[in-house]
Amino acid sequence: ELFPNSNLRIKMKANMPLNVGLDNLVLRDTFDISFNQDPDKTRIKSGELIVQASNGFPISGNLKLMLLSENGSVMHTIVGSDVMKSSQYGAFNSSYNFSVCDSEIRFILSEENLIDINDVYSMIVESTFNTPNPANGISEQMSIPENAFLAIKVKTKFKTENKF
Repeated sequence: ELFPNSNLRIKMKANMPLNVGLDNLVLRDTFDISFNQDPDKTRIKSGELIVQASNGFPISGNLKLMLLSENGSVMHTIVGSDVMKSSQYGAFNSSYNFSVCDSEIRFILSEENLIDINDVYSMIVESTFNTPNPANGISEQMSIPENAFLAIKVKTKFKTENKF
């Protein structure tokens, strides 16, 4: 059990076959953020955060964002449009000698999410990880291939309004 003032740091180096089984492992991190929009000038009306992932691990992840007020209460929860898929659902890549799966997860930022954006002081990113077997969808132990990787790109698409 970890508490808000706890730290978790893992540094591991291993040279062995590694099997991992995850069943709804939740990891969260909180980031301070600051927005300053003037609704009488230029402001973001809506948009998307787009996460593109290339996953060589047999681990899937559900992602969500929570926007927090100054006192830490959740103002908005934004759930990703899709799951970051496990490599088990991808195609074999002969360059890496294991399967890789590409996913695109969109976080829709509605006008409702952005109307009080100046009151957002921090953001929680929460990920729920599993190791699903593609044959039955049940989380099981999976072998982690040597040199497995997770590559992530984040893009944005915003609709703005300019007032003169």
